[in-house]
Amino acid sequence: MTTPTTPHRGVRSLRPQKAATAPKRRDIQGIRMIAVLFVLIWHAGVPFLPGGFVGVDVFFVVSGFLMTRILYRELSTSQSQEVSVGAFYARRARRLVPASVAVLVAIAVGTVLVLPVSRWWNTGFDILNAGVYIVNWRLADRSVEYLSQDSAPSPVQHFWSLSIEEQYYIVLPVLLALIGGAVARNRLHSAVVWLTAIAFTLSLGWSIYYSEVASGPAYFVTTTRIWELALGGLVALTAVHLARVPSLVGATLTWAGFAMILATGFLLAADDLPFPGYIALVPTVGTALMLAFGDNAGGRGAELVLRSKPVQYIGDLSYSLYLWHWPFVVIGGYWITEGLRPVTVREGVILVAASAIPAWLSYRFVEQPFRDMKSLTSSTLASLRMAVIGIAITVIVGILVATANPAARPTTAAPLPPVIASGATGTGPSIGLPSTKMVKATPMGAMLLGADPSASPEGRVVDSVTRIRPTAIAAQQDNPPVYANECHVEQSEVRVKTCTFGDRRGTVTAAIVGDSHAAQWVNALDYVAVERKWKLQSYTKSSCPLFDGTIKLKESPYRECRQWNNALLAELTGPQKPDIAFISNLDHSTIDKTMADGLASAWRKLSDAGVKVVILQDTPRSKLDVPPECVATHVESLSSCATPRNAAITYQGRSQREAAGVVPGVVVVDMTDWICPGDQCPVVIGGVLIYRDKTHMTATYSASLGPILNQRLGSAVS
Repeated sequence: MTTPTTPHRGVRSLRPQKAATAPKRRDIQGIRMIAVLFVLIWHAGVPFLPGGFVGVDVFFVVSGFLMTRILYRELSTSQSQEVSVGAFYARRARRLVPASVAVLVAIAVGTVLVLPVSRWWNTGFDILNAGVYIVNWRLADRSVEYLSQDSAPSPVQHFWSLSIEEQYYIVLPVLLALIGGAVARNRLHSAVVWLTAIAFTLSLGWSIYYSEVASGPAYFVTTTRIWELALGGLVALTAVHLARVPSLVGATLTWAGFAMILATGFLLAADDLPFPGYIALVPTVGTALMLAFGDNAGGRGAELVLRSKPVQYIGDLSYSLYLWHWPFVVIGGYWITEGLRPVTVREGVILVAASAIPAWLSYRFVEQPFRDMKSLTSSTLASLRMAVIGIAITVIVGILVATANPAARPTTAAPLPPVIASGATGTGPSIGLPSTKMVKATPMGAMLLGADPSASPEGRVVDSVTRIRPTAIAAQQDNPPVYANECHVEQSEVRVKTCTFGDRRGTVTAAIVGDSHAAQWVNALDYVAVERKWKLQSYTKSSCPLFDGTIKLKESPYRECRQWNNALLAELTGPQKPDIAFISNLDHSTIDKTMADGLASAWRKLSDAGVKVVILQDTPRSKLDVPPECVATHVESLSSCATPRNAAITYQGRSQREAAGVVPGVVVVDMTDWICPGDQCPVVIGGVLIYRDKTHMTATYSASLGPILNQRLGSAVS
């Protein structure tokens, strides 16, 4: 005879469980409507809603509220304090996976049909990562990589928020189940509240710190967003106590919360402050107030403007609208513009509005049927099996897109030259980069323009050429060697690092100093250094010019740049100072002095120390964000990728010229005519692709400028 046993407390078996339900709150659907419209309007480029990105933060709080409420109700009402983790996963899978698979497959098709081949590789792996809900980490890594920051946006980028939610909900039910199995019933509520409060506090603190020091990755990583989901959870867990607030007070607080959300949407701009950070408390606390007191407002709260049928319907469609709108903006936008210009506001609005059609179809024929399908709702294992199949489809589709065209795969970098890095020693009289040796062997690029580039046929804008190097796909990896050799200092670093080029045994030492706009000259200066038997040392840092003061990085003080500059100026004016300093930079926003004043002050310190200062005037910029994409798409109409000269040089080197005028002895070298010889700046000169992104030259074109730069320097620098 067998004895019945009580199931172990905490985790329930994988049998189907019906989620505990509560009456549908119209104000929550209204909040969802606000959130999704904020995001859609912002992505359409409408200027009156600069803070529309906070719609995602609103979603996080609402999601945390609903999921915590469901899980805690199940945990607290179960006789043995159990949470059916598998059933929770199954419900999430039915709700999210079918629609996301449909969108990701559509993105794959749109990518191959519309986007240039140069984007297939990255987009394919973005699809793969989105399908397994980790794309936010891939985007965070990409935001750290300075060389990727000017890349075109991914049509899958909006999946970052869904990835964060699913990572959170993989962990949350397991933690609650463990608490249920370990804590007595009379302590269950306080234990869950404490766990959620600790998660909220730690994540918020980390978010405030990390948003200040690394705003790019901080926007995407899960750890800086947990507190927003936990905030919604805290509201759900304290709902009983909040319900005791008088209805008039509750109604007033919902209106206050509504105003906080609207205020951030209409007043906060994306570059105003590091985000999420502390400023994200405004829309999230506003959302929390609406959730906390919306059920207790006595019909006088913000629900008054959120309960209409159109508002409720948009709230119902919010998930599908969110999924479909961004691919329309990215892929549809490229189809409209052919990559030749930004999407206009009108076009953005039309594209976002058009995305409502597939969003409705997806909601009607994919999202709802799968969510309510009897064969799935009656079986947890069937739901989980469906999720695995759906995710597998996205993985396969992503790989197929990435590998559909062998030419789409980024080329492997050439073998690194034997560069001396960070004070290492080496033997041999000369290094000379591969590009320098190539230039010596084969005239190309700027070399073919001769002494008078405006008169050279090589400088004219043409529709096609017999050969382009680097290829459009390889161009974005055609970078100066300071990156691959890890002597270019990243934004978060402060240590001075250097690589040595040219003639290692040279008795004259030259330095190339500045931000990435200085780094792009390394290949050209390597040629000069080899010819003149100089030792060339690089001192470059992302987004950081040689500047005696504090500049801004995304509207915040760039402290790492200030620290690096202090250490660098000490080195460049110390016992091991160079004989010549070649300096270049992009203009940046500043805090304590003008750009020109900060440049002049730094240059003066070098000059006073006996260092010859040579300014390489900043290069013209392309009208295109990613010129190689235009080349890939318009290989027979390259003239459409050209940039009018007056637009290319509008912002070029203003502060450099102003600073040079007040520092005696400074030499300014302007190579503009060898990059843009005529009224239209071509994208290809002498068979060489000029730009790897909007403002940086390819390393190959930089190398082709070496002989011209050497001639231009003449005897002025000896």
